[in-house]
Amino acid sequence: MRREFDRAEMTASLSNLLRTYIEICRMRLGPQDLPYSSNVLLITVGLYCLGSYAVALLILPADLAAIATILDLLLLTLFTAILLSLAGLGNRSVQTLTALAGTGLVMSALAFPIVSWSALAGGHGPVFAIAEVLRAALLIWSLLVTAHIYRHALSRSYGFGILATLACLTLILLATIVVIPASMNPAK
Repeated sequence: MRREFDRAEMTASLSNLLRTYIEICRMRLGPQDLPYSSNVLLITVGLYCLGSYAVALLILPADLAAIATILDLLLLTLFTAILLSLAGLGNRSVQTLTALAGTGLVMSALAFPIVSWSALAGGHGPVFAIAEVLRAALLIWSLLVTAHIYRHALSRSYGFGILATLACLTLILLATIVVIPASMNPAK
């Protein structure tokens, strides 16, 4: 017989999960510290998509934001699954993808006000410059966190994690350039 979670247990579980995602972003924990759960993966991926879409809407029309979000998720998932399978570690896919989506959600939550600020600044001036520096810093942090996740998932060096991250980023950027037309300029 399945035991139902009560509200307090559910809140505590979600709070612990969010805390784990934040600690992975701080590079104090790794994907192995997450539960192996398809349900947690699906919920986290759903929230990751909502967060990514919200940020993309700040700079793209709704249809292109949706395409960019779906493309990002599909390629990140495919790249990660293939990479882990080639390393003989396909059994780590659920926790690795959960970690990538969970930390991506945290990064989206941090990116939203920065990208909003940048968009409101109108593309010039000191406010825009500060927002863009913060956005670049967040991108670098996000890449380092992704490398940290791949390093743990693959049981390899941090340098290998960085190479895997850059390969994945390159794949996503190239596909985005091909799929999304030149109208990728900020929405007016």
